Amino acid sequence: MIHHRLSYPAFGRQYPRPRGVSASRLPRTFSHSKKTVYREYLPTPTLEPYVDRFWTKIARAAEIPAQRVLPDGCVDILFYLHDAPLALIVGTMTRAIVVASAEPQHIVAVRFRPGGAFAFLGTPLDELTDRHVELDEVLPGMRGVEERLASLKTQRPEAAVAELERALLRRMAHVVPRHPLVLGGVDRILRTDTPLRVGELADALGVTRQHLTRQFKVHVGIGPKELDRVIRMTRLTRWLDGVDGKGGDGDAVSRSGRVPRGAQKAPSAAQVAYELGYYDQSHMIHEFKSLTGITPREYASRERGA
Repeated sequence: MIHHRLSYPAFGRQYPRPRGVSASRLPRTFSHSKKTVYREYLPTPTLEPYVDRFWTKIARAAEIPAQRVLPDGCVDILFYLHDAPLALIVGTMTRAIVVASAEPQHIVAVRFRPGGAFAFLGTPLDELTDRHVELDEVLPGMRGVEERLASLKTQRPEAAVAELERALLRRMAHVVPRHPLVLGGVDRILRTDTPLRVGELADALGVTRQHLTRQFKVHVGIGPKELDRVIRMTRLTRWLDGVDGKGGDGDAVSRSGRVPRGAQKAPSAAQVAYELGYYDQSHMIHEFKSLTGITPREYASRERGA
């Protein structure tokens, strides 16, 4: 099983997600089986500049299939509520990880937008890249949140999400505004239809390439070039999933992941590589495997249950 962690513009699967956690606006259920229920929730407008979403996962069976979690440019904070409460920061990922558990899970989590976690944590995010760190080591001010969330685990997931949201809102008085340079750079990367040239991006933002890269590493956890690689990989997974097109069985896609009007037949792998901003098919396969650990063909086979 392969798990995506993302959905802001130009990223992964664009399902409609309700805002907030009131009973009249129930969450979208992404995965619902006898073993696992996974849901996502939009943040309130106050948190939206920083937070991409809240999510919950309840896995009731003892045998949970291993999941391959793909990079997405985000930082998550996960609160494990099943036994002894535990809060972990999952830093920005540069490669996929495979998560397996032999125990039931009850997780409530927040996923920050690129650059959003730094505003709350105040720690250079490149110190957390590809690491799992206990929240208390970085943000002692959030101490006790996991206990309050654990006390709500017998209630509907919305109750725990609302409590986590309130905890973040209480932190807003201490939040550092998002760095305008990083904010502008991330926005350009997300919305561009061409492969990123860091020098050109730096020129457009009025800074040196070195300064831009340094600020990205501090505020996002990875450099702009690495974030661009992740976005292109995600656009390829969208095509393979058939979210915008029909994957290898259907329509062509543009670099933004959209299907061009009038496209009728399945594109070749070389065409897909070009449309998504890779140099060629070999480059696409190499980049995809370096980030996910598997080839596009293997990804498509696993998603389709082959």
